[in-house]
Amino acid sequence: MEWIMVIALILVGAILLVVELFLMPGTMVVGFLGIIANLLGIGLSYFQFGGEVALTTFGVAGVINAFTIYRAFQKGTWKKVTLSKTLETEALSEKLSNKLEVGDTGVSISALRPIGTADFEGETYEVTAKRGLIEAGKPLSIVKISGAKIYVKEQDSL
Repeated sequence: MEWIMVIALILVGAILLVVELFLMPGTMVVGFLGIIANLLGIGLSYFQFGGEVALTTFGVAGVINAFTIYRAFQKGTWKKVTLSKTLETEALSEKLSNKLEVGDTGVSISALRPIGTADFEGETYEVTAKRGLIEAGKPLSIVKISGAKIYVKEQDSL
């Protein structure tokens, strides 16, 4: 049982060191925990099995840590754990500039307090009321488009 604990501590320490190097660089907390886990594994082997075994454990821990870090640096290792697909969508501002214009009319789907949803040309958009609150189901008119923001007024108040 003691050997399992020693090996587990050393492996966890090696994994934490790799996490520090590649996934959370600069935090030092994870790397520090990795070093502590390694030292606890070596210390446990010293107290359970004596100095010669602890020295051997120290050497094995060094080899395991070096090998783990070496494997992490190899080409292709991180392709297995990183996102490899890219999204091919148009930006909302491009979508707006192609479809909607100032003066277009639509209907509020939800109450605009001041932000809500509205339907323009059969599509749902998030809109902002230019002034006040607008109830659901009211006719709207676009008064301004700024990037991805659509500003509207109730049609009656124009």
